[in-house]
Amino acid sequence: MNIEIKEIAVERSNSAPYGIATDDKGNVWFTQHKANKISCLDKSGLIREFSIPTPDAQVLCHNNWLRWFIMVY
Repeated sequence: MNIEIKEIAVERSNSAPYGIATDDKGNVWFTQHKANKISCLDKSGLIREFSIPTPDAQVLCHNNWLRWFIMVY
């Protein structure tokens, strides 16, 4: 089995990427805990970032068949 691992940089170096979830299209979703963003990495390597409107939401990601994003208060 050949496995290729590729490191992909996020825009903000101290964003604290945390948690990984995948979807049925092969996209990889993760949170940028300190940057207050939810991000999606597609198969081409493009990262789309979605800002959370709640200041300091401390958003986390969990993959349990469904994609869950929670905010810690």
